[in-house]
Amino acid sequence: MHLKLFNSICANPACNNHRNIQALSGHLIISNATAGSLKAQLLFAAQMRTRNGLNQMWQECQDFDACTEAAKMEKVENYLVNESFALKGRQRDVDQASMILHIEEVWLERLYRGEARGLWMLRELARQLRLPGDVVVMLQAGPLSREEQGQETPESDGKSAHERIACHWKKLGFDEWSDSDDAWLCLRVDEMKQPAGSTAQGGA
Repeated sequence: MHLKLFNSICANPACNNHRNIQALSGHLIISNATAGSLKAQLLFAAQMRTRNGLNQMWQECQDFDACTEAAKMEKVENYLVNESFALKGRQRDVDQASMILHIEEVWLERLYRGEARGLWMLRELARQLRLPGDVVVMLQAGPLSREEQGQETPESDGKSAHERIACHWKKLGFDEWSDSDDAWLCLRVDEMKQPAGSTAQGGA
């Protein structure tokens, strides 16, 4: 099992306005077959900090979204800058993180789910990038539209697909850091540990 990592090329080859945001993608390979994939963006937060805070991050996130015709980085920047993390004791982690790793998507073929390979992919991504322990990893748990669109109805346990996936990531160490926004789940790279008693455990 290994992760084949790629640097995603910007949709606009001439764009050089978000030099501190790196787009990444990867394929999980098991027995020479693609078993899963991920998409992520690495924000070099320390290089975007100024005396006035993260104004450069705002500008580069706007530029990134303009190039990709999406609003992925805008919501990341909005969360980091406008939320408070004091009640959970995480304000220092956010304010001093050298980098922010935004996980846009983690997907596994159904055959390979249930053994925390999704977490293994994130750990392997951090290892290949040689990320320091202070890097904040953040994601919004939820079903992929390719599989779950229009299927947010509760299951037998009374939870929607979104709630079940969020619970899954929390079991793997992610948590709500914000005082008021529970949509985002975060942890530091040095907190990203393999679940005890398994090669990988969980649904994703």
